Amino acid sequence: VLFAALMLGVLVGGIASWLSQGKHRRAARQYRAEAARLRAEAMRIAEDNVQGGKSIRVLSGSAAA
Repeated sequence: VLFAALMLGVLVGGIASWLSQGKHRRAARQYRAEAARLRAEAMRIAEDNVQGGKSIRVLSGSAAA
């Protein structure tokens, strides 16, 4: 009985923790999407500048993260 109560407590605690972290997971998804959008925009601008004869430095994906 004690072991079952302990397991139930762990399960309920895990579910409560997962639910309470939802807002943080949502914010992280939004930040990742915004970063991807901005990275794509920077690459597009860099390509436009190269085609226009301008030379610019572009950060690699690992340096920008």
